[in-house]
Amino acid sequence: MKKKAKRIRDRGTVSHRRDADTLMEQPGDFVLVNRGVLRSFVMRCPDGCGETLTINLDARTDKAWRFYRKRNQISVFPSVWRDTGCCSHFIIWNHVIVWCDKYWDDSDVIVE
Repeated sequence: MKKKAKRIRDRGTVSHRRDADTLMEQPGDFVLVNRGVLRSFVMRCPDGCGETLTINLDARTDKAWRFYRKRNQISVFPSVWRDTGCCSHFIIWNHVIVWCDKYWDDSDVIVE
């Protein structure tokens, strides 16, 4: 069984999407793409499948997730639900990955 990440890990900010891949090493690593405004949240799939996810944060281009930073803890809303590949479903809340599947025990996670 693959090891799922429990937290995200900030690997920095880049101005172009293509520069993000080399910064991410393990499941849950993420890089922000910012060109004057936040454009995307790029992360190594926390499921451990090895794929890279690009989550749109720029509402000017299409449907976008909302990005929150409070006390340097990041949250992304709504949940991320992959309909291809590993089909993982999770919430990023205050740097914690809350899994939305029946096989994952998040009993120690408190969402305020």
